[in-house]
Amino acid sequence: MKLRNPLIFVLFFLSVIFSLVLILSIPAKYEDIMAVGLDKFSILKTSKHPLMVFVGGSSVMYGIDPGILSENLPYHVVSLGYYVGTGLDFYFETLPQYLQKGDVVVLMPEYGLFSEKKLPDRKAGKWLFYEDPYVYAKLVAMKDPVLFAKSALTALQERVKMLIMNGIADKSGYRGYTAHFDHSGALNFESFPPPIPLREHEDVAKEYGFPDSGEVARSIDRMNAFYKEMSAKGVDVVLTYQPFPYTEFARSSRLIDTIHQQIKTLLKVPVLGEPSDFVLSIRYFFDTANHLGHEGRTFRTDMINNFLVDYLKKGKKVDLPAIERTDPLQEITDGVINPRKISYIGYFFGELTWTDGHGYLGWFSLKLHDQRYLKLNTYGGSPYFRDPAKLDLRLSANETPLEYVCRVDASFYFKLPLGMKEIQNVRINSNTFVPKDFGMNNDTRSLGIDVDTLEPVMGVDMNRCDK
Repeated sequence: MKLRNPLIFVLFFLSVIFSLVLILSIPAKYEDIMAVGLDKFSILKTSKHPLMVFVGGSSVMYGIDPGILSENLPYHVVSLGYYVGTGLDFYFETLPQYLQKGDVVVLMPEYGLFSEKKLPDRKAGKWLFYEDPYVYAKLVAMKDPVLFAKSALTALQERVKMLIMNGIADKSGYRGYTAHFDHSGALNFESFPPPIPLREHEDVAKEYGFPDSGEVARSIDRMNAFYKEMSAKGVDVVLTYQPFPYTEFARSSRLIDTIHQQIKTLLKVPVLGEPSDFVLSIRYFFDTANHLGHEGRTFRTDMINNFLVDYLKKGKKVDLPAIERTDPLQEITDGVINPRKISYIGYFFGELTWTDGHGYLGWFSLKLHDQRYLKLNTYGGSPYFRDPAKLDLRLSANETPLEYVCRVDASFYFKLPLGMKEIQNVRINSNTFVPKDFGMNNDTRSLGIDVDTLEPVMGVDMNRCDK
């Protein structure tokens, strides 16, 4: 059928497009907390440089306090994290326009963000469409046109609904933003308290969306491309790992180690720390392994600050002190240092028994009462535990190296310095082995020593000593 007047059709089409653009350009406020992403992006548009921008999902929203970092680092720190389903690619596409030479991007992806499946997902769709329809179309339209169409339609319907109900707002975003978040994107826990305790899951891989090796490699390729683009612009990009409660970490350590090994091999972005550095006590978490409570957020922020200080010092970018922790030391009253009960632990694998050759236990207080030795109890699982030269076991307490005395069965004795009244941290260094290489099992991790407990003791039965 021939159109009688093509000009009328063209004008109608253009009027529809103009109406859609107009609707999307009018600011509106939303009741859905997912709209917080619009507020967070608006921070970037008005913030002073140099910026330090944290990118990730809700692990960043609940796990970083930008105020603490801004006080200690010469950057205006902004937390963009709010939902894992947003993915990383949307940030890679949109962030460059807001960044300039001297800024820093800190990538803190949940392990599930190393997957490319269904990201950005349906829940995030309309909010990303609001923020940048072009970028959202670029990421989703060809891969999943149905999802794109639904997100666009839902976005338009929601925008019209909010305009009718609330009128034109000062800017787009979450209606409760100022009550629950501050100017740097930090969550206000006092107005937004953690609702439920940590839920443990039978299928950790399914719950947290752990990717397969191919997905990890492709995700790393996109991180490397973003890193290359930002480096050319004079923007630093670093990556660090999400915190994980030791209960969940223990059941997913192989999956996490697989991701970690690919990162070590393929990723060109500088990495701050290792997965085991961020294995924390379950008391710091609520709801899921992606959510830290107020105390956990402060603890993790201090850790991240000190990693950043080390990185910036090495690059001779700043000369800064590390944050001095003010929270009280964990009191040990039973005289036994148990890795499964220490809140601050590093370089242990998920079950919190095996070290990676550089075990660390810290921020505790164990009073000494004339004990002369520190006894390290192990399970005797290392093939080197009867061979001191191959094991090369070294202990330090309060950063003071301890003199090795002898081994009795699977326990190792070290001499404590005279005058030491308290132990606040212990380092456990040793050579490593790969169980698969010894025909023990199919475990390909490089393991150090299997720690049961440490305890100060008065003496050693020299008749049973085996050097």
